[in-house]
Amino acid sequence: MVSSLAAQLAKGSSLNSHLLVDRSRRKHTESYLFTGKQADDYDIEAIFALASNGFEQLKALDPSLAEYEDIFFSDQARETDRTLQSPDYVAELNRSVKGLLLGIGPELLEIPTAKVLEWLVRHFRIHEFNVDELLSLFLPYHESPHFLKILSILHIQEQPLWKFLLPFKKAVRPLPRASLVTEMLKNVDLTRSVASLLPTYLDAKRGHRCLYSFHVGVLLEYISRSKSLDDVQVALLLPSLTKPLSSQGPKDAILGSYILLSALSQKCSLSIAALGALVDAILQSAKHMETRQVLTVLVAISGFQEEEYTLSDKAVRKFARLSDLNEVLPDMFQWAGVERFLLACLPSLLRDEAHIQSHSSLIGILLNSDRLSQSVVAKATSLLLSKISEPSELTEPLRAVLQPVQQRHPDIFAAQVRARLADIEGTKDEVSALEDTLVSLSLSPSKDSDGALIDNYTFGSISGDPNVRATSVRKILIALQDKDLAPERRAALLEYILQRFGDSNTSVIEVLYSDPELLTPLASEPAFWTSLSSSVSSTEASRAVLRSHVTFLATTLAAAKPELQQKIIHEVLFPLLLFTKAKQKTAKATWDIIATSPLANNEILLKCCDLAKDVAENAIPETNLVIAKNIATNILQSDAYQEHFDYLLQKAEDAYLPSRILALLILSSLTTQLSGEHRVKAASSTLQRLRDRTLSALSKAGSEAKDLDEFTSDSALAKSSFAKSQSESTELRLICKVLSSMSSIPKPADSPVNWLSKRHLDDSSADARAIQYLNFIQTLYVMVNRVAANAPRIGSGILQKIFTTLGDDSLMFLASIWSDDEFENDLKVAALSHAMAFLSSRTTSAATVKDFQVLIPALLIPLCSTDKETRMRAIMCFDALKRMTEVAQKAPSIYGFDAVYGASSELVQYLNWPDVVKYINTIHDRRDHILNDESYLVTLHHDLLNPKRGESSKETSLKTHITCYILSHVLAWDSTSAQMALLRITSHVHNSAKLNTLLPLIQHATSSTSLSTEYCSLLLSAYTGPAIRDIGSESWNAFVSVLKRSFLEKGRAWQDAILVVLSKNFISTLDNEHRSELLSTLLSVAGSPENVGQPLLHAVISSNYIDDLQTKLSSIKGIIENLLVDSAIAVSILEGYGTDSESEASRAAKRTKIDGTPYAKPPQERLSPGSFVVLFESLCAKSVIGSPALVKILLEVLGRDTQVFSSITLRLDTLVDLIRGSENPQVFNQALLLTGSLCRLAPESMLQNVMPIFTFMGSNVFHRDDAYSFRVVQKTIESVVPVIVASLTERFKDSKSELLLGARDFLRVFTDAAPHIPKHRRTRLFTHFIRTLGADLFTVPVCLLLIARNTPRIAKLKKSEATTALALPLTLLKEQTPQNQLSAINDMLLECRHLAHLIKNPESSTQAFLGDQKLDGGPVHFVNEIQCILTFVEQALDRWEGENASSDATEDTAVTHELMSNLMILATLGNDVPEAAISVCARNCLSAALKVIDAREFIHSIMEMVRSGDSILEAGALDLLHERLPNILPEWRADMSSSMKELMIHMLQTLTAGATSAPATLPVLEPSLHALSSIAETSSEGELSTLYQTVTPLLALIRTSFTEGPGISAMKSLVVITNKLGPRTIPCLKDIVDTMLVVLNPVIDEALPAASTVQETPSCAAALRVLSMSMNTTPSFWSSRDVANVTQFVLKTRGQLSQADRLGVTITKKIPPRIVITALLQTWKTIQAAPGPPSVALLKAYFLFWHRILRTASREEILENLKEVSKLYEQGFEEYARAIQRREETEDMQHDVINPSFMELVVKLNETAFKPIFRRLCDWAFVGPESGSTSEADKTSEARVIVFCHFMTSLIGFFKELITPYLGMILDHILDILRPFENTSRTQSRLSKSIWRAVIDLLNTSFTADQGTFWKDNRLSQVIKPLVAQIPFAASSKPNKEVLKKVFPSFAGISASDNLLRELNVAILMQTRSEIPAVKLCALECATAIWDSPAAGAGIAGYANETATFVAECAEDDNDEVARAARTLRRSVEAVAGSLSGVLI
Repeated sequence: MVSSLAAQLAKGSSLNSHLLVDRSRRKHTESYLFTGKQADDYDIEAIFALASNGFEQLKALDPSLAEYEDIFFSDQARETDRTLQSPDYVAELNRSVKGLLLGIGPELLEIPTAKVLEWLVRHFRIHEFNVDELLSLFLPYHESPHFLKILSILHIQEQPLWKFLLPFKKAVRPLPRASLVTEMLKNVDLTRSVASLLPTYLDAKRGHRCLYSFHVGVLLEYISRSKSLDDVQVALLLPSLTKPLSSQGPKDAILGSYILLSALSQKCSLSIAALGALVDAILQSAKHMETRQVLTVLVAISGFQEEEYTLSDKAVRKFARLSDLNEVLPDMFQWAGVERFLLACLPSLLRDEAHIQSHSSLIGILLNSDRLSQSVVAKATSLLLSKISEPSELTEPLRAVLQPVQQRHPDIFAAQVRARLADIEGTKDEVSALEDTLVSLSLSPSKDSDGALIDNYTFGSISGDPNVRATSVRKILIALQDKDLAPERRAALLEYILQRFGDSNTSVIEVLYSDPELLTPLASEPAFWTSLSSSVSSTEASRAVLRSHVTFLATTLAAAKPELQQKIIHEVLFPLLLFTKAKQKTAKATWDIIATSPLANNEILLKCCDLAKDVAENAIPETNLVIAKNIATNILQSDAYQEHFDYLLQKAEDAYLPSRILALLILSSLTTQLSGEHRVKAASSTLQRLRDRTLSALSKAGSEAKDLDEFTSDSALAKSSFAKSQSESTELRLICKVLSSMSSIPKPADSPVNWLSKRHLDDSSADARAIQYLNFIQTLYVMVNRVAANAPRIGSGILQKIFTTLGDDSLMFLASIWSDDEFENDLKVAALSHAMAFLSSRTTSAATVKDFQVLIPALLIPLCSTDKETRMRAIMCFDALKRMTEVAQKAPSIYGFDAVYGASSELVQYLNWPDVVKYINTIHDRRDHILNDESYLVTLHHDLLNPKRGESSKETSLKTHITCYILSHVLAWDSTSAQMALLRITSHVHNSAKLNTLLPLIQHATSSTSLSTEYCSLLLSAYTGPAIRDIGSESWNAFVSVLKRSFLEKGRAWQDAILVVLSKNFISTLDNEHRSELLSTLLSVAGSPENVGQPLLHAVISSNYIDDLQTKLSSIKGIIENLLVDSAIAVSILEGYGTDSESEASRAAKRTKIDGTPYAKPPQERLSPGSFVVLFESLCAKSVIGSPALVKILLEVLGRDTQVFSSITLRLDTLVDLIRGSENPQVFNQALLLTGSLCRLAPESMLQNVMPIFTFMGSNVFHRDDAYSFRVVQKTIESVVPVIVASLTERFKDSKSELLLGARDFLRVFTDAAPHIPKHRRTRLFTHFIRTLGADLFTVPVCLLLIARNTPRIAKLKKSEATTALALPLTLLKEQTPQNQLSAINDMLLECRHLAHLIKNPESSTQAFLGDQKLDGGPVHFVNEIQCILTFVEQALDRWEGENASSDATEDTAVTHELMSNLMILATLGNDVPEAAISVCARNCLSAALKVIDAREFIHSIMEMVRSGDSILEAGALDLLHERLPNILPEWRADMSSSMKELMIHMLQTLTAGATSAPATLPVLEPSLHALSSIAETSSEGELSTLYQTVTPLLALIRTSFTEGPGISAMKSLVVITNKLGPRTIPCLKDIVDTMLVVLNPVIDEALPAASTVQETPSCAAALRVLSMSMNTTPSFWSSRDVANVTQFVLKTRGQLSQADRLGVTITKKIPPRIVITALLQTWKTIQAAPGPPSVALLKAYFLFWHRILRTASREEILENLKEVSKLYEQGFEEYARAIQRREETEDMQHDVINPSFMELVVKLNETAFKPIFRRLCDWAFVGPESGSTSEADKTSEARVIVFCHFMTSLIGFFKELITPYLGMILDHILDILRPFENTSRTQSRLSKSIWRAVIDLLNTSFTADQGTFWKDNRLSQVIKPLVAQIPFAASSKPNKEVLKKVFPSFAGISASDNLLRELNVAILMQTRSEIPAVKLCALECATAIWDSPAAGAGIAGYANETATFVAECAEDDNDEVARAARTLRRSVEAVAGSLSGVLI
């Protein structure tokens, strides 16, 4: 028993013994909180007090810790020494320590916890006795400094489990996770200890996030690095993994277990029991987790297990009850391994009907999905089908499940059905039940009746499942056997059976033909044959299916219905009759079936079955030919030959190739066996039907055929048709065989062929056989030539046979090709080439020579071709003819004599042989000219055939013969194109023979109206030159007949031709007799009864087909004028116009001779009035007539009884022309007198024709300033004007506007004469004129005409100058009363509206008074007129303001409203160029009008226009309101509040309509928005509620049309409204933001893919202004989501939109920082989730936001989100590093934004918050990936160092010595980076230089900023050698050298040791001894920089002598730059240490 004193002594010794030990010999006190030296300064009492305080703080955080207060922090505990206590006490103490450590685990990093731990370490020595508990506490923080602290004091030498920590303790480095995992892989106990951490904490309910992260990270790496996991490891891991699940731990812990269980399942195979337990545990924890997470882990666990397992019913129920399962489950089907999990669920899900019903939703999702795996569907189907043993068991739940499977997975369903049927094969009832079930599943349930069940079978017959179809067909056939079945019911069932004939399934077909008698009635249905035909030609049909079809058709149907035998053969069996290699057995079976059927005796298959029977294997190919030949023979002998032939042609075009092959075999044989016209007809039909297929086949032939005969031989055809029945080459052979057979068809023997005929078969006058043969042989020739290039051997072989068959007729046949313009040039070239060969073969000897002159005209046609190759080939033919003439002196016979043109050949004239030779030689001699000029042949014949002066009669006779020879072919040839070609060649030939030869053709062609103008002109070209001089009566009568018929019958072609002839020298060659007759004819035509009173022009106008009216009129007048060259002719014609013959005779007797020679006028009829008018017009147009007799007779005619003129239109314009032509002033008086008389006699005629007279009076009389002239004018006005006005009034009595339009031309005569009237008489004259007319009615039109008359001049004048020009109309208007003046102004404005309408709609029927000039000036003239009228109105209103201020005219509301409406309509015409000018003038008028109208009346007018319903007027009114409302005085504006509310309500309707319909259909929409802006801007408090109602419609409008004008205007209005309403917009704020984002997003979406430029569209700018205004007015109500969306838009603009940039500034200034920070964090997630790396521009813009908001935000707001923000900056630095790695940007770019923003963050942090961030960044930059890693981090490691150095440099530059101590964490890394650069020969990477510069800059900045805090001598000494070793590297680059030169002076400035300076100086100078001059130079410059640096001071002066040695060495260097640098260094040294002269000597 120890005494009390002894106990006290022992106690004191134990607790304080270390204080008594000599400090010089003992170690420092071990402490967690303090360093060893600091710990000695604190005794145990101080530590207790400190710990007690800390424990109190921990209790505040966790009150449950209070239970440990008495144990550790009581006075008794303070005095207790655990080493002296009993074991029980120690054990209890250890349990308490463990509990306390578990309790403080979550707050380990907090300062109070450190204080508590310090007490436990110092007093209870837990670092010695509780190592396991401490490490359990600190292991989750193994990478933190706290772990380093505790590790440094732990006693683990005697702890085997923790000995692996000793190296880390010694190195004072944290424990990496990889090292921990490595040890765990070696030590199972360590694994158990680490794995038990989480369960231990969870049991104590002390879990925390750091522990969860540690648990997941370490165990996940442990599992992944384990090659496999044995049972021991699994047993260790599973409890720790399932503990969070069973204990319902925190969500993070459960999620971590999910991850670990997923990883574990990939490394080991779990037992079924363990797997089931895991799934149950996971599902038990699902209520705390997201469904997607639960499904992910379940699939991951199940997918990697090999053994199949089944989930319990309980687990499946939990699975089915998962929330959001319906949404998540469909996405799950694409995951790997999902099949195993779903297979485990199926047995429970489909256990019975109750389970199916309870899980119907889940089962529906599974089986209705298209993405579900086949194995799951198959398993589910099998389980479901096993539950059906009779139809009654198909309950509704089963049906609901099975139907989706059958519909979505028919193949799987069918396979499972087959498997099920195989399983129950022996049970008939179950089989029947299953079949009925299958049918029932396809449709709705049908248990009510048998009829309903039958309906199911009918619909089941079209099911996609063959089993269902077969069953349904069987049931339907059974139903059809019922004799009591209703007829309509039977027909319906047969219809369904009919559809199954095309089925390809054998079982269905077998069931179908089980009762063939029932199917016979179906043969009458077209679908029956279509289905069978498709089935036969289908490649999917099996042999059994085909046999079934053939058996039914050939036996049952052919016997039952013999009339269908032909159809059976042609439509179904035809392709099966061909023996092919692929279907040889099928064909054999078909013939065998036919042989025993009624078809064997069919007329086209007679004897065929015998031929196909027992054919040897080697003889099968030839059998096809034999059968085809036999079928062809049978067809020929058949009475239904044509029907069979048509079927063959149809089969030859069949889509099924074997059908085509057999048809072609038969056609080939048939074509050979036919003869005569039947053969030609068959060949023509075959070519016509098979033309496209033949061309296609031959174009693909190529060089396949070596020889035609060999290629089409019977053996080749037989072999190919058998072995290659599916090859197109076989079809090619057969086509060539058919063509070869056709080419041997001769021409008709008894019918001559017109080889050059153009007639067709429908021409009844032609020989049908000859024409048919010609068309056939031409078609064959064309077809072969088309493909001759692709198949030369085939083409040449067939052509050779054609020419052999034609013989001597070949040349005539070829002429039909080359002379026909319907054939293309390449065919003509081919024909001419063949013709050349033919002709060349006849030039071998004189015996073979023939006279080919009959085809020379045909050869002339290609000589005129535009194709040079064609001309060349024709010339070559003439060359052959030329050689022929050289061989023989005389041709024995003429080739094709009277045979070329058929019956018309007798019209052909022939030349004798010498003439032929001369003609051929002439053409041959000019061959080069003809070849180069297609028109030269015309010139040749002009020179050859036109008679020349002085030539002999023999030459003339030769030319005549050749002309007649060529033109005779024109007569014989019935081709219009050929006739025209020959007529063109002879068009310049002029002789009488041409006219005589062509006269029959002219007479015949006159009756035709379908000829072309060119053809008629070519025929009439014969009427030229000598032919006219010697023209006979027959030829002249023919010409006159053509003339009359062409104009009277209105034949356009002949009219044009006649005009061409008459416009040439035709008239000049006529004598006077023929001229007079021709003139009479023309006049009689023009004055015909149907054209009485109308000139020839009107006759021409009535012809709708005349194109160029003015040209023809001019030509006709010219012809008549040319005929009137002699006045005697005109006199004689005028004499024909009289009252009777006697008076005419007397006048003729008294007539004086004019030319001395009496002219005998030919007998002629008296001219009609119409003819006289035409003649009179021509006389007026003739400038020189000069005959007194003519003038006299004209006057006599004019002076006759006026009744003469009543029958025709009065031609006063002609009278005016005559008066104008005279210079006698008396004519004026007589003209006016005559005008007055005519006015009285015929006022209607006067009204139509008096205008030119007054025009003449205005230009010739008004300008005379004498009283007589004005008396004449006054008298004329007084006599004529009332008459005309009365006549007009009577005529237009119904309408004032029509009256003014009718008087317009009359009034314009006087207004146009205004300039000619002297100024002092002008006003008085017009005043008198208006009074005569009627001032009320005619003031406005006269003023308008006066204004229009001066429009061109007014348009060029200024406004002030225009007043003078408008003085006259202003004076006339002023004469009216004020009320009439306003009415007149309104009438003028109405005229402006009419003119404006004509501008927009030129074809409109709107009658404008000044609208008759649309053809003269067009829209521009109308615009000028409107502008001038509006200028007039403006000046009139200005005068009104001054002169009528006291008038009450403006008080008339109706007049005022009309005035405003008219002006408004004009002001809102549009923005196009014409309308815009009008709108400007109208607005000026509005301004003038508004000076007269007060504000209230103005608003009243606006309201009336808005209510008018006219959208244009309303739009203009609103625009005017928008413009004028801000100008109204506030006190007046306040009185208008009710009107403004009404307007806004009206606008609400417009806005609503605009949002629901196209804005373009609402012209009033945009003006409404403008007006709304003005109303909102000037609104008062009482209007705000109404104004608020417009916000929602505005947003709706913006969403529908934000890219258009209304949407933009709506946004502009919204800006004003938002500003005005302020906080009232809070309810709509979200809608406003969302709508603006809808507007903004397309701007970026359109710009991003195309280019880097974003255009600031008007809609974009407006939307940005709306957002900015919303932020200004309601900043506190913005959500983080909205701010994030807006921020993302601003970022996407990449700084290219100034408005967006300003919005970004507004966000950071106005929105609360907390919201902006949250939004920016959300935005960063969006940036990270985007595909591809973010661009540098995006990063800059994003971190600019952070720079602004971090500057604005408070520290508390930043600390709230510090974790996310710090992580964000780490990721941001990573993105910058990647950008540098991608070369997207240089490493300097981060200084722009990210570094300043990061510094703003650091400014707001304290050291405790900053250190973890800095440490993570250090790890990020310098701790590289594991070895062998190929991750992106490895690739960007260099770039990371660059980024880190840059932001570290920035931090040091800003914070100076506050940051430099942190360099201690990275100094070793920096030195490691510099070491590789010491070796200059080492290959550097692309970023090496950038890394080097970044590190050197960092060191330089730290040297400059540090004040001795960090850079002490010991650290500086570490840096000297690596720095100096960089000189060789820096020497290679000038930029690097400059960087390095800066760092040495900074180093010298911070060093406090002279030894360090000496060491630095010497180390640098030692580099001067390098062999490389650049290194020497760099070292000298660096040394110079140190000596020049003031920072080095005098401390370096003592080392001048040793420096001098190196200077001396370098001064003598061979390199001049080195020597120069040495001298520079010497000067620097001398500047510090004095002269070195003594040292250097």
